Amino acid sequence: MKFFHSYELASGQWINNSKSHFFIVDASPSFLYKIKHVLGCSKGNIPFNYLGVPIFVGSLKARFLQPLADKVRSKLASWKGKS
Repeated sequence: MKFFHSYELASGQWINNSKSHFFIVDASPSFLYKIKHVLGCSKGNIPFNYLGVPIFVGSLKARFLQPLADKVRSKLASWKGKS
């Protein structure tokens, strides 16, 4: 938490714990509880999107990228209609 506080002071950006998550694989329930208590945020689940880009572990699966492909396809259609 000291690191996060130092970051806030240096950058002027404040961390919103209610919107923040931590990601961890294969942790015991007691360890998860300790992390939640110290950081004050909840555990997130993988896969998830960050700034519209899928974040995942393991091999690439088409279902992770489908929403991104759909968004690009939509943009291309609108650009084509304008030109």
